[in-house]
Amino acid sequence: GIPLKDAKARIIEYVRKRFCEFESDGFSIFARLPSGNTARYVCGFMALPDAQKDLIRDAIAMRSAQWWGYPYDYRSAEPCVKAFDEFTRMTPFPWDVVRHGEKRAPVAQIRKAAKLMFGQLFGCSPVKSLEPGDWFYSGAITATPVVVRIRYSTRMTPLSYGMRINEVGDYYSFTLENLFGMGLGDWDNIMLGEEDQACALLRDTILTGVSECLEISRIVGKNHIT
Repeated sequence: GIPLKDAKARIIEYVRKRFCEFESDGFSIFARLPSGNTARYVCGFMALPDAQKDLIRDAIAMRSAQWWGYPYDYRSAEPCVKAFDEFTRMTPFPWDVVRHGEKRAPVAQIRKAAKLMFGQLFGCSPVKSLEPGDWFYSGAITATPVVVRIRYSTRMTPLSYGMRINEVGDYYSFTLENLFGMGLGDWDNIMLGEEDQACALLRDTILTGVSECLEISRIVGKNHIT
């Protein structure tokens, strides 16, 4: 197998490189998502001075490596960790990107659009969880078993998602946004009449997230997330 130090370095290098690629086109892959939290991080990062941005890039890459089971040394990483913590806590909400006065999509309509999308993506029917509001959608992407958990809520966040990718993890905590430090997968800005568009974005985000996750697994030769 790959030595721990080398595997950790590979993850950090890959995530940092991909983050810079997303950054170079204005984080378009994230900026289009109907998530106020993701918009907050995108707008906040773009407004940072260059030196601060560099610390955040390093922190996000180290967080991803830790998620794969390669912890960082806090003493040497302290400047990055503190910068990222301050970034997540202190970045103001971008009220100018929130669509005031528009009606949010009803949860029932979002769930209906999601059922259709997942039926096309996985050829599956949703399975209701014992947890209120949670539904599971199972299938395969590039021959890899994937289960997506969607939590529907009539409160602040009508849709939040997480993935379990059997080849690399056993939890429903993986999202593309979380991997690159741009949110958690909470979509609170889906407007009435845009349910199908939002679910098409969800499909694309899931496909990209699985691709990124499997690529990291491949480059480090590791088949699980701890």
